[in-house]
Amino acid sequence: MRQGSLKFNNMHTQTQRGIGMVEAVVVISIVSVAFAAILSAVVFFLRGGLLAADNTQAMYLLEEGVEAVRFLRDESYSTNITPIIGAGVRYLDPNASGFTVTTTNTPVLGQFTRSIELTEVYRRTADDDIVPSTSGDPKAVDPGTARLEVAVTWAGGSLNTTTYIADLYEN
Repeated sequence: MRQGSLKFNNMHTQTQRGIGMVEAVVVISIVSVAFAAILSAVVFFLRGGLLAADNTQAMYLLEEGVEAVRFLRDESYSTNITPIIGAGVRYLDPNASGFTVTTTNTPVLGQFTRSIELTEVYRRTADDDIVPSTSGDPKAVDPGTARLEVAVTWAGGSLNTTTYIADLYEN
């Protein structure tokens, strides 16, 4: 009878070892899945952070573009603004004394393209409100106001804004 009980104890020990291996495999699988989920979440949030950083930089470049054109307007509307109204897309080139307007695209920070376009503004002759050029109302070009569109593009997207530039100082 002792042999039988030994045999029974030996089978019981082997069964315990087998259950221990199954438990180890299950634990390793659960830990692996959890690690993969955490890693993919980290990658997702890092990508989102990088996109947010690019978007923030683009917004600042957009604002800087508007301010640069205002700076050029303040220097001389007739010299810096009037010649490029209706001339198509232009680019801002920063230099030591401010900005110059060029036809050459120079990437900003190596990845952003910032462009400007100035177009004529039409005013309704009845009340001087700004109207589209396609408006059927009687209208006239306002030589002292230009419509400014600034656009910033990069591999991940684009932003643009539209405003008006007026010859405030009649210069």
